Amino acid sequence: GRCIPATWICDGDNDCGDMSDEDQRHNCANRNCTAAEFTCANNRPPLRRCIPQAWVCDGDADCGDALDEHQNCTRRPCTENEFTCSNGLCIRTTYRCDRRNDCGDNSDERGCIYEPCQQHQFTCQNGADR
Repeated sequence: GRCIPATWICDGDNDCGDMSDEDQRHNCANRNCTAAEFTCANNRPPLRRCIPQAWVCDGDADCGDALDEHQNCTRRPCTENEFTCSNGLCIRTTYRCDRRNDCGDNSDERGCIYEPCQQHQFTCQNGADR
């Protein structure tokens, strides 16, 4: 098989191609983050638990609940291609009304009118279409 650095085990990326570097035998859910990483406390696999500190307050929500963007961040103004969330976060305008909580406070999904799922689609219990 492919050789990868040991630091890539449980990093949330499918480096091996078969998820063997992210599976249960490594106890990824209980991995402790290093000093150079930020802990996404509420992330569940397959979402990454540890992210680089440089990703904290970068305007992009990397933790599932956007915890990395709620660390007393100084916000930059959003560009014309971005939607300004109620919490000050900037997300792509294409992420608005996509049935996903991209802002972390659900403000990108407020006031949206959603089309019902088509016959060949499945309505997920969380409201997202697939």
